[in-house]
Amino acid sequence: MRTLELSIKQKYLDAIKDGRKVQEFREVRPNNIKKYLQLDQDGYEVEDENANALPIEYDAILFKSKETGDTVLVEVVSAFVESLRNDHGQSIEYEYGGKVWSARNIVFELGRIMGFEENKTSYEKYLENILYSQKKSLSLHSEIIKREVMKIKVNNQEVEAYALIMRKVHALDILSGEKTLEIRAFNTKNESLFTDPEKVKHNEKLRAEGRDDECVAPLRTDVEYVHFYDYRNTWHLDVAIDEIGTAWMLKEDIEFLNKEFNFHDYDNEWQQFVNTPIDDVPMFFYLHIAKVVSHHGLK
Repeated sequence: MRTLELSIKQKYLDAIKDGRKVQEFREVRPNNIKKYLQLDQDGYEVEDENANALPIEYDAILFKSKETGDTVLVEVVSAFVESLRNDHGQSIEYEYGGKVWSARNIVFELGRIMGFEENKTSYEKYLENILYSQKKSLSLHSEIIKREVMKIKVNNQEVEAYALIMRKVHALDILSGEKTLEIRAFNTKNESLFTDPEKVKHNEKLRAEGRDDECVAPLRTDVEYVHFYDYRNTWHLDVAIDEIGTAWMLKEDIEFLNKEFNFHDYDNEWQQFVNTPIDDVPMFFYLHIAKVVSHHGLK
């Protein structure tokens, strides 16, 4: 796995862990081009057909807190380079090494949390798993739902679909039939997206009345499609889903996913949490893909 290491302030590291920060911006300068951009054998930037510089294809970023030394490993869903412009739409330029350069940023679209390590003075380091996410009290943000639910056309009719960023390689796996289960971290953003606020309120009322056994799964059932895409919208993949669920990084949950969906990505991950208190065992959402509806730009 190709991993980029970056230093970051603790408050931003916490925001990444909690799902509140899903993009990372870094300035591309002459002294760090080799770190961020693809170069040919002569040292020139590799460009796409539209003359856009191509970022190095990192699989993950290891962020390290400048204050505490805590680290979080997060998946890179996609990356692109953007030119910075002034209020008049003109490219911002600067001088470096006797040459004129255009100001640019590289933008990383962050995906699932793959691991977390708290820097402690003793050897007992608290490790999170590849999908770090801590259970929180449900906090439903309508602005997140609005941004990540869209309309697509299926059989000439408009239907609602979750709009989710994905790496192209995973989209191709879905298209080929190799991938039928999509995993998303259990964080505040995804809680807001995949849970039904009315069901949450109903469950809270039942618990207050001591009727816990009558509580229902608070997951949404009204959205039956997903629109996967990359950040620059160079391709998309629309699929129908027939189930959204939650699972813990526990043996019985992983065995359930094995049996029901032939999903084996986490066959060994649960073992590191055998002796972990249940409240500290990570959870995640899973979406079962029933069929591909349409796609564009995927080869």
